[in-house]
Amino acid sequence: MVARMDEASPHALSRCLHAFGAMGHDCPELLTAAEDAILAQLHRFDPAGLTSVSCAFVKLNRRAEGLMDSLSHTAADKAAEIPSDGLANLLWAYSTAGLHAPWLFRAVQAQVTERASSMSARDLATVAWASVRAGQHSFSCFAAIAVQIEQRAGQLSPRDTANAAWSFASAGISDKDLFGSLERAALANAAHFGSQEVSNTVLAFARVGYRATRLFQ
Repeated sequence: MVARMDEASPHALSRCLHAFGAMGHDCPELLTAAEDAILAQLHRFDPAGLTSVSCAFVKLNRRAEGLMDSLSHTAADKAAEIPSDGLANLLWAYSTAGLHAPWLFRAVQAQVTERASSMSARDLATVAWASVRAGQHSFSCFAAIAVQIEQRAGQLSPRDTANAAWSFASAGISDKDLFGSLERAALANAAHFGSQEVSNTVLAFARVGYRATRLFQ
């Protein structure tokens, strides 16, 4: 497989890496060959392929900085073509890996600002979390996300609720109505919150000075 990696199509490379990432199967020799093959064909990858490749390398704990840097520029140029869940996954991958790509964050956040009303609450929470974690949050993007989360906080899982609260608090957004919606979402799912989610939510509410009286009774 390694010897023929340079013959693989972008679609085949994406599927192969997605499978390896899903299984957590790390084969250094194969991944090195895949990096070289992807770099040689990067201009041919479709938006879904770009997202799949970036997430796979991160799940395999392989930074592949040269490839990820080139991929970030290509993805930024094609941001308007990337599906909404792909936008969220891209930012998740780069923030999780600790890779510096402000051009990618700017391009994705511009798309999120335009598409926020049609994106899932989970994807919006992921974008907010990843942006803050990378130190790349945009005021206009967060304002658009906040409007949607306030309206649809009930759609968030416990983890996403905690991440959203942490993200907004970390970004200095303390809107009372927004945190009221997050409190109601947390109350509805309180039985399913883990200790880390409880801790993050409590700290976020405290940080913005929101008194979630009902939640913490």
